Amino acid sequence: MGNKRQYGSNACGNVFHSIFLFKNRRFIPTEFWRKNSEHIREWLGSIEKVELPKNNWLFFQLLVHVLLYKLDLSPLDWDRIKGWQKQINEFIGAMEFIATASLAALIIITALPFIFIL
Repeated sequence: MGNKRQYGSNACGNVFHSIFLFKNRRFIPTEFWRKNSEHIREWLGSIEKVELPKNNWLFFQLLVHVLLYKLDLSPLDWDRIKGWQKQINEFIGAMEFIATASLAALIIITALPFIFIL
């Protein structure tokens, strides 16, 4: 099993791959999605099973989760989203110079367009 730093870099990669697939989904043949959607979901969604450090990497898990939903590869799990929000709040609360509610709200609001608009 790798260290948390390695998992964090994998999380970044999963976010970029998810965004690429989302932004280019209309150009990807239907047959490709039919054959590979389960593998793509497992590959990108694997970041949700990794224990990341309690820092901004938690946002990557949240963003991949939302993008998988927008790609119709996974249902949106509000309990997981609330769990990430709680962990992000705990991380921010440990940082005395940042207001917990404002940054946590900013992180969650950043993900909302992916849920409702795109």
